[in-house]
Amino acid sequence: MTHILSPIIFSEIHIGTNVGNWAVELANVSSKPVDLSKYSIDIYQGSSTTRKVNIPLEGNIEPNSTFTICYEEASQEIKDKSNFITSLLYIDGTYPLVLTKSNKKMDVLGVVGYRYDYASSRSLVRKSNYMYGRLEYDEFDWLRHSEDNCKYLGNLNNSVTEEELLEGPHLTKEDFERPFAISNDVAGGGAIKVDLAYTGDGDT
Repeated sequence: MTHILSPIIFSEIHIGTNVGNWAVELANVSSKPVDLSKYSIDIYQGSSTTRKVNIPLEGNIEPNSTFTICYEEASQEIKDKSNFITSLLYIDGTYPLVLTKSNKKMDVLGVVGYRYDYASSRSLVRKSNYMYGRLEYDEFDWLRHSEDNCKYLGNLNNSVTEEELLEGPHLTKEDFERPFAISNDVAGGGAIKVDLAYTGDGDT
């Protein structure tokens, strides 16, 4: 899918279990401060191709920093992480969001013209390998987190790389140092090495 070199992109969206617990994070991926006065967020609803809401932005983002916008009824925890609070950020994880600069599309969340569930009751954090604007939404760019997990808001360095995801988790030295079992009926949380004798149909 086509991507563009926009200095400002969407880097996270948070949709909590409680209605109104909503936030969107922008990131400055350039090497210079950016004035947001020419930027805005357009919100679409349902299958409409006409924007329902336009949110003009203001303020500045320093290089490699974030700027969080939240709904006015969001939790205090989210408000404390936010740079901009508004009554206009009414979203549900299916409403497409388009970031524009002087009415030119810079990045997109969701699919304009469709009520596509891309973030209902969850948080999406952009993968560090895909920190650029998109003309079309690509769900592969994003990591999914639990619905009320807002701990990554306001932190640009919060995402694992594509290589780390493909490599998967590893046991650490600390894992092997934990006792495998404390007693016959109490696990210790550790790990032991074993030899594979054989595999059976359906084993994973």
